[in-house]
Amino acid sequence: MMRISSAARRFAKIQPCQMKFMATLVATEEFPIPASLTPKAVKADVITASTLANGVKIISKDTANSALVSIKVVVSGGSGYESVSEKGSAHMLSVAAFSGHTKKSGLRLMRDLENMGASVSSSADREKITFSLSVMKENVTEAFHTFAEAICSPPTGAHVIKERIPAAQIAYDEKASSPQLMLSEMLHESMYGETSPLGASLFASKLEKLSYSDMIGYKSKIFKSGNTSVVASGLSHTSLQALVEGSLSLSSGVVDAPECPYVGGETKIRADLGTTHAALAFPVSGADADKVSAVIACVLKARLAAASANGYTASAFSSSYTSTSATGVYVCDHPTRIGANLQLAANELRAIAKGDAAAQVELAKSQLGLVAAMGLEGDATDALVTAALSGKTVAAIVDYSSVDAKQVASAAAAMLSATPSYALLGVTAGAPTYATVSSLAKAPGVVPAL
Repeated sequence: MMRISSAARRFAKIQPCQMKFMATLVATEEFPIPASLTPKAVKADVITASTLANGVKIISKDTANSALVSIKVVVSGGSGYESVSEKGSAHMLSVAAFSGHTKKSGLRLMRDLENMGASVSSSADREKITFSLSVMKENVTEAFHTFAEAICSPPTGAHVIKERIPAAQIAYDEKASSPQLMLSEMLHESMYGETSPLGASLFASKLEKLSYSDMIGYKSKIFKSGNTSVVASGLSHTSLQALVEGSLSLSSGVVDAPECPYVGGETKIRADLGTTHAALAFPVSGADADKVSAVIACVLKARLAAASANGYTASAFSSSYTSTSATGVYVCDHPTRIGANLQLAANELRAIAKGDAAAQVELAKSQLGLVAAMGLEGDATDALVTAALSGKTVAAIVDYSSVDAKQVASAAAAMLSATPSYALLGVTAGAPTYATVSSLAKAPGVVPAL
């Protein structure tokens, strides 16, 4: 028996029950190494877009040696396409997407997908309803057929929708408990009007009032081949086309997107939050408005961050839809400090309009272009969806070279002369009025110290 002294054990920091022994083997033979170790070149990803005879748009990213396939079916018809009685239908359809239909129960449907190793999800916003599928390539044909059947078939009946109300209620409760989400809803109302497609809420005023017949009527109206895009990452274009043509059964036709011009205005809600949440936004229009809006927000965010050391809390954001874009600032602070933050933001936006941020514009373009390009790595379906809905090529989506400093300065100047949108939530006493924030953009002012 081998004995180790207590001193040696302490020196080696080894407890008796943790002792490990290793052996070293000496190679006595020569193992030849192949003469050439040059790795094979990896094939470049191939992105292809086309429109099928029935109007369905398809975009694929064929990734060499990819074993996983990600597919998104996108229906252009979110809450912005709902009538008053249909309000909440888009969100409810996304929640009940895989709850079963006339051919399969929800349990059978989900077990079939799980047995294929597939995962599914769905979501809705103001412009679209998105259904997502991820599955290994060898099971994609069977999985997509089951997935597409669930999308195209209506829910079994009113009882299915009633059963899904608690699941749908989660999003309603999340909005009610999150000042940021509530403020976003309020700002949309300020920017586009309370009853407009983009200004109206994504949610029903009361979920229980949404009838099964109204929801099915909305589904029949929106789920058209001309309103649908299918994008895939990890699949060849011919394979994607065969899947869509063989499994996605939609009625023909197209529903044009409702017009929703920017109007501007104020929305205010008093609430006992102990602080004030405020947002101020301006429209961005013209060529490449979505990119210009993103660049202005990126530059403005950097300039505002430099003032954070002095106690300012304003941060910039960009909001873009297919037909409209806006840039603004968000502040969460004591109501008496909101004005100073908004004055700072207005002054920085004015500096951008004067052309004082040319170097920051170029840096922002590089950063945003890099982020967009990274979105094409791996599962690129989000970037492909953006291309499908905008009608632009994927290359154009990631290319910010068309945006220049002069264009950004001109857009910033136009923002300052436009009607602002203002949303205020929480403690409103002591916060700036709409007339005050409107004047901030019209003339330079001194930023109060905090």
